[in-house]
Amino acid sequence: MARPKQVITRDVEVRVRFTPLEKKAVALMAEKVGLSLSEYIRQAAFNREMKMRFTTEELNLYKQLHIFRNNFAAIANLVKSRTESTELLIAIIQLKEEMEAHLKKFQ
Repeated sequence: MARPKQVITRDVEVRVRFTPLEKKAVALMAEKVGLSLSEYIRQAAFNREMKMRFTTEELNLYKQLHIFRNNFAAIANLVKSRTESTELLIAIIQLKEEMEAHLKKFQ
């Protein structure tokens, strides 16, 4: 039998004072990572890593880059099997590897 899920109640209040500009800056940072202001401040207090969320445009670009990388891999395989042009093959493989390195940054 599974153990019941522990319910965390946050009923202790801590007050923090910000200038209006500081509050706006912190609220914008919280919005960028998709957290509420309270949750963002809690995460920051414990030095937890907060990853920024992607916009829909950024996600679409990431998907396109992934498709391009796959296409260049296929082109490299085709060139490798059909010709002896090592310069072209090296250039294609380098481009594919650069795309892979960039995609790994976002995983």
